[in-house]
Amino acid sequence: MTPPLSASTDGDPATPPTGAEDGPGGALCVDLRDIVRPQSRRMIAHHAREFLDARGLLPCEVIFSPLLLGEVRLSPLFEPAMAAAARAQAAVGGPTAEERRRDLGTLVDFLGDQLDAAASHLPALPLDAGGFAILTDNFGPTPDDREWVLLGLMVSRILALHADRPAKVKALLDLTVGQNTDHGVGFLDPFLADGLADRAILEEMLGLPPTPMDLLADLALLYRGSQSQPSGRSEAALRLFLLFSQHALPACRDSLTEHLHGVLASSQPLSEEESAGEDITEADLLVALQTIADLTNQLTIDGAVMGGRRTAQLLDARILELIGGAVLPRVLDSKPLIDRLRTLFKVQRLSVGRTSRKILGQQIVDVIGDRDFPGRLRDEVEGEDLQLRVLGEIAALVDEAALGEATRRRLIETLDEVQYGLIRSSGLLGDLRRERLRGMATFMRVLDLAADGGFVPGRCLDEARDLLIRHARQPEFLRSCLAHLQGVGGTAGMIGELARRLRDAGIPFRDVTRAKVLVVEDEESAAAYVRMVLGDMGIEDVTLAANGRDALQRIVGWEHEIDLIICDWMMPVMSGLDFLKQIRAVAPTVPFLMVTALATVETVRTAMAHDVTAYIAKPFPPEQLEEKVLVLFNRGGESDLPAPPPL
Repeated sequence: MTPPLSASTDGDPATPPTGAEDGPGGALCVDLRDIVRPQSRRMIAHHAREFLDARGLLPCEVIFSPLLLGEVRLSPLFEPAMAAAARAQAAVGGPTAEERRRDLGTLVDFLGDQLDAAASHLPALPLDAGGFAILTDNFGPTPDDREWVLLGLMVSRILALHADRPAKVKALLDLTVGQNTDHGVGFLDPFLADGLADRAILEEMLGLPPTPMDLLADLALLYRGSQSQPSGRSEAALRLFLLFSQHALPACRDSLTEHLHGVLASSQPLSEEESAGEDITEADLLVALQTIADLTNQLTIDGAVMGGRRTAQLLDARILELIGGAVLPRVLDSKPLIDRLRTLFKVQRLSVGRTSRKILGQQIVDVIGDRDFPGRLRDEVEGEDLQLRVLGEIAALVDEAALGEATRRRLIETLDEVQYGLIRSSGLLGDLRRERLRGMATFMRVLDLAADGGFVPGRCLDEARDLLIRHARQPEFLRSCLAHLQGVGGTAGMIGELARRLRDAGIPFRDVTRAKVLVVEDEESAAAYVRMVLGDMGIEDVTLAANGRDALQRIVGWEHEIDLIICDWMMPVMSGLDFLKQIRAVAPTVPFLMVTALATVETVRTAMAHDVTAYIAKPFPPEQLEEKVLVLFNRGGESDLPAPPPL
């Protein structure tokens, strides 16, 4: 069975809390099986530490041993421990401390009676994995209280054969090997959790001592139940990884969380850069923050962090320690305004803690919202285009930053207002507002700004994009634009470069190189000429037909895949007009470019009556055909024919 990958939300076990669910006496302990819950075992480990350490015992071993339990009950530590548990539980369920003390005493007495009874009824089985497997198979997945105590008594006796905790943990791992069912391993879970709660034992099994980051990486792998086993590890380590990958083991995972919180709460640096203290450089600060961010990703399982809120708080505390005090001001003070903002965004992006992100986010808001921000931008950044690009860059950083939606929207609006003021004072969009462009320089300048993210989303970007789209749909524009791009890798290269720039600017522009074109032309030289021009544009998928009937036969089955038809008007067998009438019945929207030497008023009127999209008059230069093809592909099939003059 693969364990569920849900992150624990347990509290910090580094010090024994009181009055909390996760404390050593936290939740009400009213049932016999509550005695092996994490809270109860932590209480025993905390209050009986000297007793346990002196004998190399595990808390669960004491719980299920009549002899050891009896010793604990007679020892001076027993009464203070019971009183502490009673006080903690009194705050949870309502009963007074005195009532809880009495109830807990009754429960321990009942456990003792059950153990005494079990001792006389334990089957004569080998004290090994085989004997334990027989017992778990006989009792099934839901043993009653008597059977549950018998299982615990047998495990306790097996552990008594081993002198120290590492040997006991190895014995427990041996017991899991003999299990054919999940419930047997599930019963061993709290025993194993007690052993793994000892960091020295865990590190020895993992083949360490490690650096803190090595240990945390292994904790995350174990907790996840990763199916991929790390290489170069000892047999014990591989057995441990395999066990966690196959079983839920909630108590063991709870012990892993304890170690996680212990390491994070310690003063041990997680990286060499973190140990620099207040003398840390900006580069080392970013590396240290990246280390914590990477660790957070490792600890995140299905969107929740291992160890829950306590883990998040400890990670946040480490980040605050890094950026607190004089560190961040010292890093920022020597920088110009824009570089300061860039650094703040870098630090905030790497800061995974809620409090640290909030503090850094407020610093970003203060810088951008400062009334002197526009003036300082103009003072520090030379050139109108560079100022616009810097504002676009900051807007992109705001969009990526960990900010509340309302804050993000407010900052973008502020940046948009600043940029709009710059655009208005420079007259940048003035030429584009004209019906016809005076030249391509301003268009390409605005296009490059839009393609490179130089405009802030909002009024600035919307107006720039609307003006670009308006001109990009005009045939004159395409002709001028291609002329402006002369020398960029031939015709196909120019078209590809134009398409890339327009798409990057958010302006729809079809990739003609992937088009399927049908050319219907009875003259071989004319067909070859059209095919050559299309090839120069990068269009390779071209089908040739000698007349309308030949074309209809060639396109059977893929009529709806045609992107463009270029057809001669006058042809033998079936004319272009007759072919157009038939093709419109099966492909009514495909762009249809009529090639004719008869560009008369009557010809145009006849073409319009039958949904010709555009026409081109013979003879025509390559650039004229290129322009027509580009217009047809980027005007959605809308007719390019001029209205005929009135009769």
